[in-house]
Amino acid sequence: MFALDTYGLLGALVMLVIGAIDYVVIKKVAYGRIVERYRRAQRDGESSIHPETVMNLVMVVSLIVFPLIGYGFGSKLASGFGGG
Repeated sequence: MFALDTYGLLGALVMLVIGAIDYVVIKKVAYGRIVERYRRAQRDGESSIHPETVMNLVMVVSLIVFPLIGYGFGSKLASGFGGG
């Protein structure tokens, strides 16, 4: 079992904020292009990934995977400083 340490939680919090900002920016900037590409593929009879599937994947990566990476990085950082 792992122990919750301060550096790990701080790293997770920082990466959660970065992930949330990343999700909002991608939603604002890229979502329109993704929908346009999907509609063009549907019109031309080609296959394409549904835009909501793409955004769900981005959301999972941004809001779940990023904080886990941040926690691991924060824990490694703490052990490098002799803390944690």
